[in-house]
Amino acid sequence: MHISPARRIILEIASPIFFPYGRSVSRNVLQLFDSKPAATNIKILFLECEDLQKALETTVSQSMNPRTLHYHISGSCLTNIARHVLMVKIFSSPEFDPMKNEDLEYIWEVWYGVYWSSPEISLRFKTDVKDLMNDNLPANVEIHPGKCLQSLKCVWKEWLLLVDSKKSDNNVEAILHARSAANRAGWCKGMSKGITEEEQDFELVRRVADHMGVEHFPEPIKTAVIFEAHNFFFELDNGIPGGCRGKFINPTLLETKTKRWIVHHTVSPFNSYLPLPLNNTLDPFKAAEGCAVTHYCQNVLQKQLILYRQKMEKIKWVLHMGDPIELCFTLTEIFDAIDCSRLSDEVGLANVLCAAGKRLSEEAESVILVETSSWSKLAPTLVCYVEEALCAPLAMLPTVYGLRLADPLPIGSSFRPESSTNITVCLTWKRTQSYKNLRPNFLASLNPWLKRLANRCFSPAQQQQTLEDICGTECYTPMTFFYIAGSAAQRMNRGFDGFRQVQELSTELDPCSLLAWRTFSQWVWLGMFPLIADAHLDPEAADRIRQHLAQVATVLLFSARVSFDRIEMKSFYEAKTKSMGQPKLRLILLPHVVYGDLPMDKPLDISQYALVAHCIDNILLHFNKNYTSGWVTVSFPLIANHGLSETHSGVIVDIQTGLPLIPLGPVRSLQTEPFTQSYPFADPGATLPDELADPPPLDSIPSMSIVDCLETESQYIVTVHCCYKDEREEDGPLQFVPGLSWFMDHQPPCESVHHITLIMDQSFDSQTLTFTVPFPFIAETVVAMPYKPGEIRLFLEKAIYEPWPAQFSSRPERVCGDFLLRDLKIHLEQQFDSVRTSSLDALHQIRLMISRLFDLVLTDNHTFLMIAELNAPSSEDDSSEPDWYLRIHLPIVSNKTGSPMLMLSAFDSSLAPKLVHRGEMSIQDINADFQRIYTEDANKETRSIPCFVTSSREESRLLRYILRLNSTKIGRDTQEYETISFWPFDENSPWLATFLSPCYSDQPRPVSEIWSELLLKNEGKRGKKDKQLEDITVHQYICASCQQLTKKAKRCGRCKAVHYCDAACQRKNWTKHKSICTQVKSDNFVTSTI
Repeated sequence: MHISPARRIILEIASPIFFPYGRSVSRNVLQLFDSKPAATNIKILFLECEDLQKALETTVSQSMNPRTLHYHISGSCLTNIARHVLMVKIFSSPEFDPMKNEDLEYIWEVWYGVYWSSPEISLRFKTDVKDLMNDNLPANVEIHPGKCLQSLKCVWKEWLLLVDSKKSDNNVEAILHARSAANRAGWCKGMSKGITEEEQDFELVRRVADHMGVEHFPEPIKTAVIFEAHNFFFELDNGIPGGCRGKFINPTLLETKTKRWIVHHTVSPFNSYLPLPLNNTLDPFKAAEGCAVTHYCQNVLQKQLILYRQKMEKIKWVLHMGDPIELCFTLTEIFDAIDCSRLSDEVGLANVLCAAGKRLSEEAESVILVETSSWSKLAPTLVCYVEEALCAPLAMLPTVYGLRLADPLPIGSSFRPESSTNITVCLTWKRTQSYKNLRPNFLASLNPWLKRLANRCFSPAQQQQTLEDICGTECYTPMTFFYIAGSAAQRMNRGFDGFRQVQELSTELDPCSLLAWRTFSQWVWLGMFPLIADAHLDPEAADRIRQHLAQVATVLLFSARVSFDRIEMKSFYEAKTKSMGQPKLRLILLPHVVYGDLPMDKPLDISQYALVAHCIDNILLHFNKNYTSGWVTVSFPLIANHGLSETHSGVIVDIQTGLPLIPLGPVRSLQTEPFTQSYPFADPGATLPDELADPPPLDSIPSMSIVDCLETESQYIVTVHCCYKDEREEDGPLQFVPGLSWFMDHQPPCESVHHITLIMDQSFDSQTLTFTVPFPFIAETVVAMPYKPGEIRLFLEKAIYEPWPAQFSSRPERVCGDFLLRDLKIHLEQQFDSVRTSSLDALHQIRLMISRLFDLVLTDNHTFLMIAELNAPSSEDDSSEPDWYLRIHLPIVSNKTGSPMLMLSAFDSSLAPKLVHRGEMSIQDINADFQRIYTEDANKETRSIPCFVTSSREESRLLRYILRLNSTKIGRDTQEYETISFWPFDENSPWLATFLSPCYSDQPRPVSEIWSELLLKNEGKRGKKDKQLEDITVHQYICASCQQLTKKAKRCGRCKAVHYCDAACQRKNWTKHKSICTQVKSDNFVTSTI
């Protein structure tokens, strides 16, 4: 039995909306995982896994052999686990061959099919399910806990009954009608109530097009895709070929108890395979039949299954049934990668990272992936969302959570969003360094952020908020706070002392939260003291501590069994009907007088009883097997000397509605037993707490030692005790430390480091001190100052605008090929928010510069550029030099996600004099490289070289950060980039091999809006030559010659991609169009409009 730090959510009474397969694009979980060559086993944990597509995608993409892949699949939905076992059995069977059409059709229909027309599929399905019920599990599958196998057999039995049902013919039609109606209602949610049916249908088509990501596709492809998706969502109940006789609804997609269709309206077989390719991968003949997308997805699945079966002997599946957060604190395995799906939207990002971080390997290459689709309901940008959900700024996350973001959110997204209406983002987290040889001041460093976290976890007024506003943070509880604070204290080597300092925060809590604080504080003390005694104290002292603990108040587990006839079932369903999700629970202990008069059909306002009520947010519920009658057991931890036995009674309420749900009765009537759950962060570490440690002998005190460390958002301030000679005290205070030097192990071109070694070289002694910090600092900005006699202070500036050392050592990406210029405008415009503003922030200005740079390269073919800061300080000779000299290497290429890239050789003017000063390069070598790479060809230009201007210091620093960060993402092999034969190879060089690419907005403008705007601009420039707009004239009803709108456009008979008013316009435009006609034809297929 384990009580989760996340708030308890009721899933047992009313079935939640079902997600039988992926809601978003399937990703390779190991994409950013850089494993060591010696590693032979890779363990991956999928938390709350809805679909095995991610595992297949990871298997296909994992090219490092030989490896053993252990996939641990976790889920709280029994039906999903049953589906996973069945799928693995099917495609792991020795007889299964994905090259055979009948086998591919079978796995596709069982996985994604809404109803089955072929009797062969039903027969094979029954055979496989019966094998599972007879314990014939695949050899590479394990199920935990073992007792849940019986529950799975009950689900499989229900499936067999559904397939064998004689009433299936009638059920098919009824279920399909209900499905279409539910899907339409879901897709139409949020539309204006006064619109006509025609306007509703038009908006429905637009939403489907946006969901499929085809707004910018040429009209034939767009029409075919929309038709197929629209048919899947809304038209399956119309005109079933051959009628309903002999057909079965896919039983794995139905709710097993009620046989209802409760699949979410946006779920489709296509979601995991998006984005669709804009090339000839889509079969035009299948498009004419209305199944091009399905055929494409089946081909992708077929390739995945072929590669899976080649590696099948090295793959092991372990399926876990239960709460995913609890699982992370009960498992003992350590994982190299953890995929958390959309768990953060349900229980909050802080709960997810704290739990997943407990199971993540300490290796720097290990990763956690977190998806979120509701982040915009909590904050306007992803940066704000992360900081709000984690209650700490980005610069403090390595200390508080031990993780860093692999993707630099402050410069926007490097991936173009899949949809402008449903923006699902994937946040990748990696391990960071821990404090070493350093014990920072816990509360002084983290006090503001711990207060924010405590306000979230102990706030009693959350029932006044809705799920639409708080994005899972309503599931933070007191246990969440103590877990996060405890894990941070461990990383700061302050396990015991940090927790002792945290007690000061209890003075700022509401009275109704103090009982929960006392309970969990005592729980932590009881878990930590014995470990301290065993690790650091002699046996006699340890016995004295245990004797003392035996006399103090313990923490008990209180429990009550409540009959279903006492539960307010109406409130459970009312929460769902209000679209507030499943009920989220809180136990409130009220005085008997209040409890006796409590109406069960009206919301409870806790603020009226703030001084006499007590809130308990960590509770455990266990329902019996029959969810309509029987009982439920409620358990919760509480300190033994609570003093409420004779005065208070308990009731469980829904924090969203405030409605009472489960009455528990008087506290004195509850059963008690010892609370045996262990505190997962009780390890005190290798250092004895300050108050228990004896002062060391004077002769053993090291000559250099750290006295204190304060971490802020921008820097570390380290106070060091050392002995140094101060020979000039009579001349005033020193501004430096005589004899002090330091050494850092950073590798150029990286300018940030985690480690530093101090060296005090005096004539009478030589002293050294090495320590490590989690957030890297800029090596060249280290400052040491005398603080007071015998102590110095070290100031380390955090590398906010510099890539981390781990990023410079990461595996570079490969360029995929030439970029299709017709999509360039869409990519550039999606850098900006859906609501255009006159923002003057640095990132907005950088995005404008990137757009102008791409435009300049395309329109005027400029390949040499300069960038200078507007108000940069001038040099001594009053001549200012540009910050950057850029040489652009055409053509524009694309990365693996399809984003455009301008490949650059970039000269950093600020770095050149530093290299000369450090003796790492001579002026002659710098000038020779500059002459070879830039000047020789730039002087051949007959026009002046454009110079872009940055308007602020922050903008200049952000641009430098982007260029340096991008340089870590690409290789420097000239064989890989044949057009670039002069990139510099020396790491100690002011030249960077880098690129510029769009910095996409978190909430970009819709593609349809961008297209409309571009077409209007194209109409206004009907007589001008505009290469960019020529590339997007594939939209229907725009004449490629005269740029006039026409309702009777004639399509080019060769490429079928551009339109003309008549033959005269076509002949007039042929000299310009013929050069791209063949190329366009290769990128688009021909189909009739459906």
